[in-house]
Amino acid sequence: MKHTFFQRGFSLVEILLSLALLALVAGIGAPLFVSFQNRNDLDVASVTLVHAMRRAQLLARAVSQDSDWGVSIGTSTITLFQGSSYAARVVASD
Repeated sequence: MKHTFFQRGFSLVEILLSLALLALVAGIGAPLFVSFQNRNDLDVASVTLVHAMRRAQLLARAVSQDSDWGVSIGTSTITLFQGSSYAARVVASD
């Protein structure tokens, strides 16, 4: 009488190899994703700055409300202000 043995599921070696391959792909992919995200954040910040500076230029050329316009750059903000300096600005028009 022959006994047939059917193998079902995965062996421990196959599971460990799959996990090692997954860890390798994640280890390579994570720094690339962070680099991409940093580059994208820099691109967004530069476009925002250029937009604010061009808007200040347009408002100054149009003599909007007969005043000077400027741009203040903070650590996490870019503010378009009306006035000759940020300290003497018209806060209502920020």
